[in-house]
Amino acid sequence: MVRSLVFGSLVAAAALISTNVSAAVDSDLLGIEAKTGLKRDDLNQLREEWGIVTQSGIDDSEYLAKVQALAFAHPEDVDLVRHYIRVAVTGRQLIALKEQIDGYVDSHSEDAAAHYYRGMIDPTAGGPHFTRALEIDPDFYYGQVALASYEMTQSGSDLGQAKKRLLTAARNHPDRSLAFVVLDQFYRKIGDTESSRAAVERAAVADPWDSRIRGTLLQMLQAEGQQAQSNGTLTEWATSASETLVPLARIGDDPSLAFIAARIWGGVANRAKLLEHLSIAADLGYPDYHALTMDPSISRVLGAAEETDSIREKMKANRLAQSDEIRAQVGRELINEPASPASFPLLGGGNVDLASLKGKTVVLDFWATWCGPCRRALPTLQTFYESKPSDVEVYCVNVFERDGGKSVAAFWEQGKYPMPVALGSQADATNYGVKSIPTLFVIGPDGSVRYRHSGYSPYLAETLGFIAELLREEAN
Repeated sequence: MVRSLVFGSLVAAAALISTNVSAAVDSDLLGIEAKTGLKRDDLNQLREEWGIVTQSGIDDSEYLAKVQALAFAHPEDVDLVRHYIRVAVTGRQLIALKEQIDGYVDSHSEDAAAHYYRGMIDPTAGGPHFTRALEIDPDFYYGQVALASYEMTQSGSDLGQAKKRLLTAARNHPDRSLAFVVLDQFYRKIGDTESSRAAVERAAVADPWDSRIRGTLLQMLQAEGQQAQSNGTLTEWATSASETLVPLARIGDDPSLAFIAARIWGGVANRAKLLEHLSIAADLGYPDYHALTMDPSISRVLGAAEETDSIREKMKANRLAQSDEIRAQVGRELINEPASPASFPLLGGGNVDLASLKGKTVVLDFWATWCGPCRRALPTLQTFYESKPSDVEVYCVNVFERDGGKSVAAFWEQGKYPMPVALGSQADATNYGVKSIPTLFVIGPDGSVRYRHSGYSPYLAETLGFIAELLREEAN
């Protein structure tokens, strides 16, 4: 959930984080206080979409074309063009990318950004291009950071000069994260772990919406937690970690960071602090109320405590308030892949052929009686089934049974599940690429696979409801 924050409170929260560093931190870095920049909803959404594309393994050509069009429509938007170049390089579109950027450089030879873009195509050989960018504009932020990064990779280069460039860039633009990110790499290179941590914290303050920066910070906290466990200083570490995470949760409107702080206190079995931070997470908009019972680091400390009732209700209200955002996120997770033809015998008699269901939305849930997550998922699937629209069909496809399927009928009767059971085979699982269970597919009215999910989700019924709505709207 996005909340408006006045700039003064952003600076105040950033100051809170900047005080949570060791005296061993490089004094040059200590003199720079990060400030939170403007939130780029458009760019953050593009990054999120790119993450979905890369994780799902689907064809990235459509996404690449979209980002390319945006980049060349707004060549002055350095962050957007940087994202396009990164996507194109990852997608191995180097020849086409080089031709595009070379053409832009030819027509914008006195534009520092143009030469910077050319150097980004191959940063290991980008030195001359970054140097040219700074000749045109000595204060060009991205040129300073890129040339410093290049210098750090060169044997025998002056690391002091690289550091000076990075500190200058960070000092001139404390509301941008890139210089702090590269300063982290610099301090790692020289073995200064305290300054490395401080640089990442400042990067997170400058851009608290960047998932990669958050991920790096969380990895650092995890490593510190492991060390604290061996040193017997877990409480001190939990205090430091939560004092880092909660202000970031507030300035970045990311209640999950406050929830992580709660999990940390659960890990050290401090009930009072756990409740305090769960309440903070709920107040900030954390919507995953099932985590109170499903997350072992929380549930084993809380038990069935009544103190969590108000927190749980607030989290439920948060989820309801965020339903439009959750629906939009589900929409971004939709795919479009060919579905393998399949015909299944049904438990109790009869047969179902997917080809005969074209025009309807079909849910296929691959499961087995011995699979714990499958058994947990069935009641949530039942919730959806009992209120599903008439144009949606659901089949629980039984596979991988260790007794040849002898126990399926008794299991189904005992559970009193109303969904029809399709008796699948190893070949069916292979054709659909099922490597673990439960794995669920949604096949759209056109017969293509539109959604895939592996594992248990307590919000499965909600997700399937959104997908049914989205596919119906799409068909109309």
